Amino acid sequence: MIRKTLLFSIIPLLAIALSVAGLRESTAQTPNPILTLETGMHTGRMMRLAVDPGERFIATAAEDKTVRLWDITGEGAPTLMRTLRPPVDPGMEGKLYSVAISHDGSTVACGGWTGWAWDGKACIYLFDRATGAMKKRLEGLPGRVLHITYSPDGRFMAVTMSHGGIRVYAVPDYTLLGGDRDYGELACYAQFDPKGHRLATACQRDGHVRMYDLKDLETPSSTPRPMKPQAKVRVQGADQPVSLAFSPDGSRLAVGFIDKLRVEVLEVKGLTLQPAFSADCAGASLDLDRVAWSSDGRFLYAGGMYNSKWAWIIRKWADAGRGSYTDIPAAHGKIIHMVSLSK
Repeated sequence: MIRKTLLFSIIPLLAIALSVAGLRESTAQTPNPILTLETGMHTGRMMRLAVDPGERFIATAAEDKTVRLWDITGEGAPTLMRTLRPPVDPGMEGKLYSVAISHDGSTVACGGWTGWAWDGKACIYLFDRATGAMKKRLEGLPGRVLHITYSPDGRFMAVTMSHGGIRVYAVPDYTLLGGDRDYGELACYAQFDPKGHRLATACQRDGHVRMYDLKDLETPSSTPRPMKPQAKVRVQGADQPVSLAFSPDGSRLAVGFIDKLRVEVLEVKGLTLQPAFSADCAGASLDLDRVAWSSDGRFLYAGGMYNSKWAWIIRKWADAGRGSYTDIPAAHGKIIHMVSLSK
């Protein structure tokens, strides 16, 4: 049963469209009411999902400008617990591309095209998970927020942006610790290693997979520090990485690409990334650009645009990605994000 190893969807996921538009002149938020219809489910494309460490609930962020919290402790379908509504305006303002849940499960962070209409810069909203109240607003981000992730040890939160690279914040006070602006556009994904000592990122436009040592951020500093990657690699023959995932033991990094039908696995040796192998993508008709590992590391998964007879497929490889594969019909639209579960 897929749910024992992988959470891939609550409702069908549709195609991603992460475009970069020109800057808008800053304006004030509208004082007029904006009426919305509550349907009990998302009405726009779901862009990201996040699971709390205790695997009690998940959060989903969508272009309908809401985050929805779902209870997954029951045996049946997930149950809607609460809807979070960040500030919005007509048009693009308020569309959400990212969501994450803090290590202690108390905070839900979300962002996307958020704050741009008013400030000419983006922001991240932090909500109290239990009450739904907004706790904090992180301002001044130079690009739309494409991905947010917390470190497994609860110390850091990393953010990737449409332009302006990445930022890392301290948790729980959310002080900006450092960042790296030396990116092309669409720094679209990031993940911490299982111990929270390293951070890997994927940038679609410049084609690089980067890995950072976070030790330098542990030393107190009065100002944010520039971060330099310890490893910065391109995979030969594939130019646009859009997702990545550390194996549960941190020894490997799987990478998915949107421009090539390819899933590459890199070996993590200290602070270096070296090619290990390519998973078998034979017979797949379209991209397998979203990757995840099973919680025990025995299986590698990928999904994306690959479909057959209007069923979108997750490919599952045995032997930690080196072995034979099984194609599993999984969704009714493009698979945008996958998260591993332990049960």
